[in-house]
Amino acid sequence: SGAPLKGETPVNRAVEDFYKSCLNRLRPSTVGTYRHRVERFRRWADDQGIRHTEDINPASLAAFRVALVAGDKQSVARGQRRGARIPSGTKRHAATTNSYFTSTKIALNHWRKLGLCPALSRDAISDVLKPLPQGREQPDYLTPTDIDKLLHAALRHDAAVFAATREEHAGLRPVGTTRRYESIAGFTEFLLLTGCRRGEALGLRWSDVDLDAKDNEGRQVGEIRLRGEHTKT
Repeated sequence: SGAPLKGETPVNRAVEDFYKSCLNRLRPSTVGTYRHRVERFRRWADDQGIRHTEDINPASLAAFRVALVAGDKQSVARGQRRGARIPSGTKRHAATTNSYFTSTKIALNHWRKLGLCPALSRDAISDVLKPLPQGREQPDYLTPTDIDKLLHAALRHDAAVFAATREEHAGLRPVGTTRRYESIAGFTEFLLLTGCRRGEALGLRWSDVDLDAKDNEGRQVGEIRLRGEHTKT
């Protein structure tokens, strides 16, 4: 019923509604990435006094771009409230900055389609938040020595135990048998042997694995099928 009235939609509410819409169609890991990136825009908008989505325009987006490009990486602020971050003193990589641009553009276009950003067009969003140029880096493959070190580090991680827990003091289990961390060595080995991405591996089910599958020459080799919703290509 026409464009929304100026100042009708709080940015905070629009951001939360965007997350909810993503949960209905995207993997939780993807939504987590959007949440981390878009929070940077939300904090910036709050600092600038931009309270409503209708107040976002090309000029304010340009100011956000300048602030993001010039800003430092954020690191965890120890001793402060949970989630608090402070500048680390080192600049972001262009690829990281571009990932912030991408997530922010997705949120802005979501609001634009809902009529919540009447001052913005698709072209304006794309032009202002244009990706920074970045070189295409060649993959850095692990050597056998690197793989050996990685696996041994994972095994040391899995072997770490607490000195003594309440259950151990109470005699409910032997002292020094409570694992400090969740095991990662088997998962690390699986990633190395299959070449799966982490998200692809985490999304696998037993129904995706056929240990009896044969190759074209009839040899039993096993097979893993990756479902489309868990792959990027």
